[in-house]
Amino acid sequence: MKKVIKFSILVFLMSTSMVFANGFSPVEDFPKAMTQIKEYLTNCIVEDKFENVNTVRVYFTVNSDGEIVILDVSTKDNEVKNHIKDRLDRVQLTQGDLIIGKIYAFAVVFK
Repeated sequence: MKKVIKFSILVFLMSTSMVFANGFSPVEDFPKAMTQIKEYLTNCIVEDKFENVNTVRVYFTVNSDGEIVILDVSTKDNEVKNHIKDRLDRVQLTQGDLIIGKIYAFAVVFK
């Protein structure tokens, strides 16, 4: 009888520990990552040829090395697309924790 009680307690403890192990969610800090991305974009010189473009939306993800991978830039102007991709693609993020593989988006406003 003691063995049955000990066994049932062991099964109960193992099952509850597995339930708690599945409740882990990764930490995400998008605002800190955006400050670093903003620094990369504000350091570039906006040329006069971008005057007719006001706002573009940039979609990106983060790879396992912590680098930004640009997925899409929502504009038809190839020069703007190439400019943003050249500045941000494969840039190492040192600030902010982003979830690997999740798709993020932000807007770039040209002034």
